[in-house]
Amino acid sequence: MNDRLTRRTGPREAGFDAERLARLDAFIEAEIAARRLPGAVLGIVRGDAPVRLDAFGTRDPRTGAPMTTDTLCWPASMTKPLTAAGALLLVESGELILEEAVGDHLPQFRDRRVADHRRSRNARRHANPPSST
Repeated sequence: MNDRLTRRTGPREAGFDAERLARLDAFIEAEIAARRLPGAVLGIVRGDAPVRLDAFGTRDPRTGAPMTTDTLCWPASMTKPLTAAGALLLVESGELILEEAVGDHLPQFRDRRVADHRRSRNARRHANPPSST
């Protein structure tokens, strides 16, 4: 495992309330108990300092193999909300304007012709499919 991930900052030192963080554990454990998910990995980072990295439940309900913090999980459809969250963090920090053309940030999209000129806002909403023209 990456050495940077093993050196952790305590919740209080990172500006988190330990009691409120414990609610996350309770929520994940309740979801596992209700069989809505077999297991989960919770990772919280503030700046470049890991605050929490914990595994819950199983990675394979058939065998009962425990979830570990280095278990590889299939992301399924989580790439869209994670990409949107990352883009909104860039908007919040002033590094991205949703009305800018995607080509302003990704040169490979600069010369593509599509109906709406591929704005960041439309890419986030998945309004324009990728085009090869």
